[in-house]
Amino acid sequence: MNHEAQTKVRRESAPAQSRVRSLLVLGRPGSGKTALLLGTALYLRERGMDVRYLKPVGFAFGGEGVDADALLMGRVLGLPEPPSALAPLVLGVHAFPTDVEEFARKVEEMLARVEEAGRTAGSAVLLVDGPGRPHRLAAFGGDSLTLGEKLGAHLAYVVRPKDGDDAVDEAVFYLERGRERGLPWAGIVFSAVRPHEESRIEEIYRPILARRGIPVLGSVPYTPALSAPTARVFASVLGGKVYETGPLDRPVEQVLVGAMTPERALSYFRRFSNVAVITGGDRTDLAAAALEADLSLLILSGGIEPDVRVLVRAEERSVPVLLVDEDTYTVARKVEEISRVLSADDGDAVETAKSVVAQTLGKNLEALFGFSPGEGAQDARVSPQE
Repeated sequence: MNHEAQTKVRRESAPAQSRVRSLLVLGRPGSGKTALLLGTALYLRERGMDVRYLKPVGFAFGGEGVDADALLMGRVLGLPEPPSALAPLVLGVHAFPTDVEEFARKVEEMLARVEEAGRTAGSAVLLVDGPGRPHRLAAFGGDSLTLGEKLGAHLAYVVRPKDGDDAVDEAVFYLERGRERGLPWAGIVFSAVRPHEESRIEEIYRPILARRGIPVLGSVPYTPALSAPTARVFASVLGGKVYETGPLDRPVEQVLVGAMTPERALSYFRRFSNVAVITGGDRTDLAAAALEADLSLLILSGGIEPDVRVLVRAEERSVPVLLVDEDTYTVARKVEEISRVLSADDGDAVETAKSVVAQTLGKNLEALFGFSPGEGAQDARVSPQE
């Protein structure tokens, strides 16, 4: 059978779209899952639908504490459950502790909580925030597809074009493996889309997905209020010593590594705005060059105290400086996992999430969740945020 015939069979045999009651949203760290789920929840609530939220596998630094997304959703939606119930298993960067049996018991408890949430949702819509890596906890039978099976959920995948073609491959792989296990598709959402990425979505990604029979729910434009983590978040994740020579609330839209001559570095740094630059604490020349660009944060690696001239210039430029012990490569790898942390106290970001979802995904959400335009208490359209 040729590929076109296979594609035709695949489309005809795809599960019929039914009214979604449980939606499991997958995507890489920083893909925009949280903003999408928040905006979707508010959109559905304003149309009179009962919405519940669950993040089976949460995250907190060191594996202890409260998951920030569970705290956000619980507060914004006014959910009765505490964050510990909304995110029943909280992990750190290193998922497996030394006590394997104890950890396996915790995974089993999490799976039982997932089954209970699916069973007791009733007529409510259950929005489920999947782990940043869908294969996480596969060694303990707690991977994302297993979660989906226990919920009987539709699958959605959030893809950030910035992550490249590999992210599309990943989304297709997990969606198709999910369908093999009886999980129907909701579709793919492209998030944090910048203008120069739109043509690749339309000319390459959409045709590829159409050949596989995978629907595209929409494209959400890049919005700093939803996508760009602040310098404070970087400091919280990386630890180290903070020199508050500037405000920590500026967004970081790009992370650059300084490992070149100062002349070339300055020319390179000036191509971007709202950047964080990582360079060695002993590279005073590169640090000085970085401070002449549109810098949100200067990260100095290696645990070497910065030259006083660097701190003076940083204060003149109102740029905070973060000193960390790890080498530049290790720090660069860590920042790949850093994403925007939304807060219930950030009213502008919450309104932006609702507005962006309404404007870009509204019609497809109406079809997906089975309600008519205008149904519900009030109109979700609000003025777009700058």
